[in-house]
Amino acid sequence: MPTLGERIRKLRKQQNMTLETLAGTELTKGMLSLIENNKANPSMESLNYIAGRLNVDVTDLLEEVSNIELRELLEKAEILFSTNYEDLTNEHEQLIELVKPYVPKLTKGYEAARLLEMYSRCLSLINIDDSENLLKRVAVMYEQLNLTTKQGDIGASLAVIPYMKHQYQESLDILLKERAKLEANPLWIDPLSHLDYDYLEATLYFAVGRYDDAIRVMEKAIQYSNKHKIFKQVDNLYRLAAAQAMMAEDEIKIEHYLNKLLAYSEFADDEDSKIFIYYANIHYLNSFKKMYEEADHLYNTLSIKSINKKLFTPFSY
Repeated sequence: MPTLGERIRKLRKQQNMTLETLAGTELTKGMLSLIENNKANPSMESLNYIAGRLNVDVTDLLEEVSNIELRELLEKAEILFSTNYEDLTNEHEQLIELVKPYVPKLTKGYEAARLLEMYSRCLSLINIDDSENLLKRVAVMYEQLNLTTKQGDIGASLAVIPYMKHQYQESLDILLKERAKLEANPLWIDPLSHLDYDYLEATLYFAVGRYDDAIRVMEKAIQYSNKHKIFKQVDNLYRLAAAQAMMAEDEIKIEHYLNKLLAYSEFADDEDSKIFIYYANIHYLNSFKKMYEEADHLYNTLSIKSINKKLFTPFSY
């Protein structure tokens, strides 16, 4: 963590000020140098004077993590966190190392909550249990800030943690509890967040064998998506619907949902969806129609070598 002297020096250099300029008429250049090198402790009067010269609040100098530092840290972390999946190397590890020293001090405010959220999500790739405790802390912080949609995102993430451990009923119980909490809040009006919950809820109903509930939620979500022209999760919903239709051996619905997914993939130029359609049709021809030669021919029309190894992104919230 930067010391008081280091924070003063950093702010001074950011504003292209010399020691002499910052010292002004109230301090000597030598005294200011001692303060910046942590060899002298400034009085409160001197701190107020320095803060005024730097045009910052004195709390930005006194706090172990100032708002200025948090904003700078957040900017760096967001760049690492937003790296496209297919371009990832060690960005998540870099983010963990970047934010880790600050974690005990991330206690309030949006910047702190967002940093802790990104840190815990990256940490979940290494240690799920520690990530869960941190996410619960983030949920409380977002609730205090009245950021309902962000709170909803964390609720979904908490449900995914037992899902990753194949504890599907526990995952569903958490999701339904989090959803009930959100639906009791009139501020939860974000349609994208609603669709996220619908998709995850339908997936979990399938996972625990409650197929009727899964189909009900899934079809409701598709209708909502079509009605409001919202395309988030629509590809996942169509994949889920196509898979369910195959399990039910409903040829009409299989064709309907695969055609819907094809239209979406062309509209969005979505490579994931295009490859899924190939494999869905191969599976359908092979498993249900027993048309093995046709399935093999279709398989061979797709060059496996041309498929990006990182094509299918991981399931995460």
